[in-house]
Amino acid sequence: MTTVPDTLLDGIDRTRPLTGPQIRAAEVVYEAIAATGTGEAWSVYDDRLPDAVKVGARLILVETDADACGRPADLGWLLTVFAGEEPAAVHVELTRNAAFRRLVSLMRKPRPAWHRERPGLYRSGPHFVEQTQTGEWYASASDCVFDTKAAAQEASR
Repeated sequence: MTTVPDTLLDGIDRTRPLTGPQIRAAEVVYEAIAATGTGEAWSVYDDRLPDAVKVGARLILVETDADACGRPADLGWLLTVFAGEEPAAVHVELTRNAAFRRLVSLMRKPRPAWHRERPGLYRSGPHFVEQTQTGEWYASASDCVFDTKAAAQEASR
């Protein structure tokens, strides 16, 4: 398994103590990014360490537990997938290794296939991209307009 960067704790504001769950979640995030070669580390709860991975239009939040002293309480790991503002899926794993494997699996989730319904309109599940009269591409998932069809489809993943 890939090791966590040596600089994980460099530049951390040491006036506020880090908790065990923050460090453990950051380790899993970094290891999953290294294992898949994809994704971007994000910080949701504390800007000092990443606790989530951004993959395409999805954000996968990694959380774990601890007792009052910051030691693992062994209650499990919670992985929440956001595909917008609301959670799209929640996964609970008992061990760190299971949480790592689930995160890697979620990051490698195959991209949706796009099907042409008619010229200028492509659909993938509930999302669609459509060419406007000005030649730009509208993405329904992000409610934005893009210069290319590929950029609009990427925004809708």
